[in-house]
Amino acid sequence: MYIRGESIDDVLNKLYNKLLSRKSNIHPSKGKATEITGVLIKINNPRARLSRTEGKGKVFSALGELLWYMSGLHDLEFIRYYIPKYNCFSDDNKTIYGGYGPRIFGNDNQFMRVIQLLREKKDSRQAIIQIFHSDDLKEKHKDIPCTCTLQFILRNNKLSLIVNMRSNDVFLGFPHDVFAFTMIQEYAASILGCDLGDYKHFVGSLHLYDEHRIKAQGYINEGWQEVIEMPSMPKDNVENNLNILLKKENEIRNNIDIDIDKLELNDYWKDIALMLLYFNARKYKKDHKVINSIMDRINSSAFKVYIKQREDVIKEGPADYDLDGYRTITRMLVRSLKDKDLISSGVILNGSPIPAFGKISTAIVATLGLNPSNNEFLDSQGNELESDLRRFHTLKSLFLNDWNTIDDQTLDMIIESCDLYFERNPYDRWFKPLDNLLSQSGFSYYGKESNACHLDLVPFATYKKWSYLSGYQREVLLKKISSSLGVIIKNSKIKLLLLNGRTVVEHLKLISNIEICENGVSSLSLKRKSGNDIKGFEYTGKLSNISGVDIGRDIYIYGFNHNVQSSFGVSNLVKEEIKKRFNNYWMTLNHEL
Repeated sequence: MYIRGESIDDVLNKLYNKLLSRKSNIHPSKGKATEITGVLIKINNPRARLSRTEGKGKVFSALGELLWYMSGLHDLEFIRYYIPKYNCFSDDNKTIYGGYGPRIFGNDNQFMRVIQLLREKKDSRQAIIQIFHSDDLKEKHKDIPCTCTLQFILRNNKLSLIVNMRSNDVFLGFPHDVFAFTMIQEYAASILGCDLGDYKHFVGSLHLYDEHRIKAQGYINEGWQEVIEMPSMPKDNVENNLNILLKKENEIRNNIDIDIDKLELNDYWKDIALMLLYFNARKYKKDHKVINSIMDRINSSAFKVYIKQREDVIKEGPADYDLDGYRTITRMLVRSLKDKDLISSGVILNGSPIPAFGKISTAIVATLGLNPSNNEFLDSQGNELESDLRRFHTLKSLFLNDWNTIDDQTLDMIIESCDLYFERNPYDRWFKPLDNLLSQSGFSYYGKESNACHLDLVPFATYKKWSYLSGYQREVLLKKISSSLGVIIKNSKIKLLLLNGRTVVEHLKLISNIEICENGVSSLSLKRKSGNDIKGFEYTGKLSNISGVDIGRDIYIYGFNHNVQSSFGVSNLVKEEIKKRFNNYWMTLNHEL
């Protein structure tokens, strides 16, 4: 397959459309995926290397990864400052075995050997950097290179680059690879004093994981994007400029104050240094005067676009609970009960939506489940709960014939029933085990000063349990409704989500930009008298976007693979271990925040 375009967005749009039109056909270790083999991608303008979309414009992580490569290092501490998910790929919690830095720019410095070769013989066909080695297959590692070779072709005073990949994740890996490799391509062209040619990217296995399908569709839905290319890299003193930048990057990352004006950098490299300063200032929540000063000094229009996007998101994000926003999303959920797809998805249609269990107005932490139990509305015989047993409003309790006639007063009654849930008749059999996990960290659903609430991926109860719904019904509910979760969190003060069970984790991956690490924890394993033990896993990470809703801040994640209410029997010992580990995570996180 041959895909070509002027920019990264041109080819991403074509690739996503191709992959989304097919069903998943492989199941590698990281999950089901749709694969196309033998794909050649050509980008005519390598400077148009940054996606303009909200979903894929990741300039800071791309810059961080590039400089990590060009430093010649493979230190974990360096790269996780920009991309925390790299924690998952370290064998020793110190380095990344498959890191490209030492392989391209390290002691052997293949890059400079290629430069010397092209200086001596412009038509050389041997200007190749080998990244993947046969030794990479001798032992098992958490990360081995996906890139096999970089081949530089100098013809007619233009330097082109051909990259060969054994495997490429089109959603997460490909955009970063294009950015880094085209920057290295232009850096080489600047050293050689030639023009920039085209960029070709050949992939043996190009794939889109199922967990990214919804987000890839969201990218397409953003529509056409104006191309804004990065400025040309100056040819003068380029190596010295990079060396200065790498030194200052290390100081910025380690919170050492630097004076940009005193650096002997041209505007191109100075802008990159300013972007690093901006990232650091936002990461550590520095004074707005400092941030504004950095923003004002950035010259590149390409970078200013991303700064403006980020600042707009920050301005939109509430500093406190937004009652009007909560009321608006609740009204939208009520109206969605008339949706024909929801009607066929098993939702208890006479029951009100449940945007939150408990006081979201004061919640700092929220537990996250799949969807409300039918026990919130029905007794064991399937009859509607009445009188003091009632937990949430229904058409009957609100004296309505249908949801079309809801007014502001009725809407407030629905919201009040959510707020006061834990003060009336909560389903303690389900919530007490979760509340116990929160208790050591100082959080609780209960009491007048409650600081935790419960949210669900889908805020509608269904007649059947989630696992008994058809795949189509679950997909409809997630696609139609899951954006409401993003809006609810955006309008709250919630900082952390506690995920109850692997299924919640997997479904959240489908609808968010979550960066998550899965770690096996032996003390969380469930012992069995016969057969194999059930292994225990812990999940940590963060997200900032759910179903296309930009929350405007990072929401941190802690989870575990066991459902603590499971009939399979999560022992008290394991529950106490989860409680302890969650508390340790919160203490560390709270210190950073």
